[in-house]
Amino acid sequence: MTPRHALIIVVCLIVGLVFYSELHARPQQDGQCLDDVSHYNELTVTTQVDFATRLQASDLRAEGYHWWKQGDLERCEQAYHRAWLLLSGH
Repeated sequence: MTPRHALIIVVCLIVGLVFYSELHARPQQDGQCLDDVSHYNELTVTTQVDFATRLQASDLRAEGYHWWKQGDLERCEQAYHRAWLLLSGH
């Protein structure tokens, strides 16, 4: 392998990692509420909000789960979205 080939491989890996990290840096709407559930779960680990805010977010998560069970994925996404906005401090 020539140094030029090695450089091309390294550049491709860096570009791939940048795209991968951007893809996972913000939730992608999947229309199935799964992206919002995943983002909520990540925020519960990393958030620094107070206990009362966590309780509010947990209530919204329960609401989202209720809508998911009922098959109303739009309302599920709305509830989870409100929950993770609380957890992210917005």
